[in-house]
Amino acid sequence: MADTLPIPNVHPPTSVQTDLRQISLTPTISKQLVSIVGEWILLHVRDRLDPCQYGSLKGRGRSTTHVLG
Repeated sequence: MADTLPIPNVHPPTSVQTDLRQISLTPTISKQLVSIVGEWILLHVRDRLDPCQYGSLKGRGRSTTHVLG
């Protein structure tokens, strides 16, 4: 669960609905848990992914700019 913090887009804000944006402050332990679970899932499904899958994967030659070149 993340805490949200309203940050003004303009100074001074005149409207709560349009001049504020929400920033989520996620706890560090939650970020680490997401990373661990993501690596575990990828370990089990990597061999089933399409070889043309470039986005959202770590590793050399797997970026979206690589496919454009």
